[in-house]
Order: sequence, then structure tokens, then C-alpha cells
Amino acid sequence: GQGMRNSSLTYGTVAAALARLVQSLFEDHEALIQLYTDDPLTAVMGTAAQRDRLMAIVLPGWVLLGVKVAFHKAQRGFDTSWIGARFILERDSLVVTVNQDMIDDILGLIQSTLQHNFILLSVLRTLTGKCNHVAGLIYTWRPFLSPLWAAITKATCRPNRIAHTIWVRQIRTSLKWIEAFITCKAGAMSRRYCLHHHFNEAMPVRIVYDASPWGLGALLYKNGQLEEVMESPITPMDEQRFHHTVGSPNGQQVWEVLSMLVALRHWLPHWQHVRCQLCVCGDSISAMTMLKDLKAAVSSHGGNIIARELALDLGEATYRPDVIMHVPGIANVLADFLSRRREPGKERLPWPAPLRDIRVVTPSPRVDSYFLSL
Repeated sequence: GQGMRNSSLTYGTVAAALARLVQSLFEDHEALIQLYTDDPLTAVMGTAAQRDRLMAIVLPGWVLLGVKVAFHKAQRGFDTSWIGARFILERDSLVVTVNQDMIDDILGLIQSTLQHNFILLSVLRTLTGKCNHVAGLIYTWRPFLSPLWAAITKATCRPNRIAHTIWVRQIRTSLKWIEAFITCKAGAMSRRYCLHHHFNEAMPVRIVYDASPWGLGALLYKNGQLEEVMESPITPMDEQRFHHTVGSPNGQQVWEVLSMLVALRHWLPHWQHVRCQLCVCGDSISAMTMLKDLKAAVSSHGGNIIARELALDLGEATYRPDVIMHVPGIANVLADFLSRRREPGKERLPWPAPLRDIRVVTPSPRVDSYFLSL
């Protein structure tokens, strides 16, 4: 009831029941209804006359159940907006775009917040709610919303000396990442889902990577065939940025996740906007965990930077990787060979037979502009 603590739960249960009652009037191939709070979305299929008939059943159905329908807000057609997103239905695909007004609001709130030492609790709630809508479309936003929700909970349970405020330093990293995503990955605010992609008929793509204290190595397989390989030495700029020296085993975990990032970024065209069967393979558990959770398994300066970069690339992708596979180090022979090409004493070792006559590529230099979240 009104004013009760559980009133939202009660309303949600009733609304879901009403939606199911109206859905029961149709076969699955005729109409499908989704309901978010009090905003229904109905997809109907058939000729123009059939669609008119189906909609003529939906609306009276709501009215007969006693629902007050806001006819002045209704939209119908192949281009509609629903709960903060725009849906464009094409012959063989669906384009989903975050409303630009919402993105502008989020960016404005973030830029305003970063100019101050604290933010009002009410403003952070508004900002986090808007970001949560975007996270429904771009899943890589979710790990960066956790600190915002945590700060809201902490400020509610244990207020600061200045009531109803939150120190910006608690959430600065998340805000900077979201700002970087909006400004650097503007095209990622739109997704195209093609019908044939859902049958997963594209060829398998497998990326295998490894790292050593001297370099990075990776291999690209398409449809089971080795297409090309990548090798890259650890550079002085890498040493300076990640605070580890070439040849030292102390930086092994950082070089492993850096190798994964460099390989995925170099071969973006092969997986980012197509529904391929992407399999990422490596012998580092920490790198596998980072790819799954989009955060460093062990908090470190270098690991956090790479996790944010990885989230930017995956956030622009239409689909996430299908398989994340751990390969025992003893079996990861080819990628290990490539990563140790610059190790003293191994520069002149003969290439293994599977790598002969395979194209060797060099990734982009890892200068400051390479890292978009800094």
C-alpha cells in the first residue's frame, strides 16, 4: 500500500501479474510483452492488418483490467524510445541506442562533480541511477558502478561530518573511467544486433597470449587455422608506467594482463562488432579473472590501469567473449616462445615449425595516447 516499506515490491508483483494476463491473450509468435515498472513494451509480428488487430487487443486488455493507460505517451512504429533507450527495428537487425539527453546529463554531472571535493548524496543518487540505465546496455559499466553504490550506502549508514555529502576522492576513479568512456567511445552508445548473429554461425576466433619478463607474445587463430602472430618487447615506457623493470619476475602478473590487453586491442576488427565465437586463452589465472570481472584480481597500480583499458574495449564490443580458457603454462609453447624472443641468449633460437611462414605483426606503440583512461 501507499507509504508502506514494501509498497514497491507489492506494486511490482501486481504489475507483473497484469502483464502476464495480457500476454496470455497471444501466441508467442504473435506478440511478446516486456514490462519495466509501469512502462510496457510490446513487440507484435505480422502484416500491417494483423499488427493493427493485435494492438487493438493489447490496449483494451489493459483498460479492462483497470489500468490507466497514458495514451499521450504512447509510441508505435519501427523507431521508438523505451526506458532511456531508442530502439530502431530494421529488416534483419535491431539497433539500440542510449538516449543522447541521458548521456549529456551523465557527462555534465561527472564533470561538475570532478571540479569539487564533495558531492551531495542526492546528486550522486541521481547520477548513479542514470548510469545504471546505461549499464543495462553496456555491461562493462557495472563494475565501475559498485564504488558509487558503496559510497551511497556508506553515506546513508555513517554520514560524514557534513551531512548528506560524499567525498569525491572515494569515487574519482569510477567517475574518470565513465567520463573517458563517454568521450573516447562515443560510438559505443549504440548497438546493432543482427538476426543471424544469434544463430552463432560465425567462424571461431581464438586468441592465445603469454608474457615473459622480456616481452609479450600472442597468436590469432580463425576457424582453427593460425592466421598471424604478434610479438612485442617490454619497452622503457612500459617500465616507467607499470613500475617494473625488464627481466624482473616481479612484474610477471602485470605483463601477463598487458599481453592480453595488447592482443585483444590489436585484433579488435576480428571480434569487436561481429558475433564470432571468441575464445581467449592464457596461462595466467589473474588475467582470466580480470577478463571475467573487469577488475584486477590483486589491486595494483598497473593491474588497475589495464583493467580499465580492457573494460573500455569490451564496452565498445557488441558481444562479450564466449569462452575464457586457462591453458597450462607447459602447453602454451608457441605464445611463450614469442614472448621470450628478446630474452638474452634466446634471440637466435630457430622458430618452431608451426610459426614458420606465418605473418608476424607488431602492435601499436604503447605511448601515453594508447591508454585512454589515464
